[in-house]
Amino acid sequence: MRKEIKCFTNFMKESYYTIGQVAKLFKIKTDTIRYYEEIDLVKCKLRGVQNHYRKYSNSEIKILKFIFLSKSLGFSLKEIKELLEISTHKINCPETQKRINKKINKIDYTISTLKLYKQKLLKQLFQCEIHNSLSCPLYQNNFNIDDLIEKHEN
Repeated sequence: MRKEIKCFTNFMKESYYTIGQVAKLFKIKTDTIRYYEEIDLVKCKLRGVQNHYRKYSNSEIKILKFIFLSKSLGFSLKEIKELLEISTHKINCPETQKRINKKINKIDYTISTLKLYKQKLLKQLFQCEIHNSLSCPLYQNNFNIDDLIEKHEN
């Protein structure tokens, strides 16, 4: 049974959530949300009059969802901030496509690098399998770690 999160509601039926409720909703620490505010990824536009608690609206929850989705897709916080800035200036489609294509190219590069690492590790594994453990190339220092990191540094 799912536990509902109680929220603040104003006369227009807009829902507001405390930082603790938002953290629980996304299964993160409140410090993460505070950090996102500090670096201007999300802004809490409403504070309680008496207790000054942050109150997050549905639109701010939507921005946080976008941040977490973008992070899961491999975007850095800097890249996410740029995407959010683009969307607020109403020039989002062409510029967003450009940024996404750049990210896709970066992912393709990472995939090709990882495939190369895998091939080299499989080669070393094969060498170990045909030797006994004492004559394994890994133990004889024939395994060159520089071969693995060479492409990554380029």
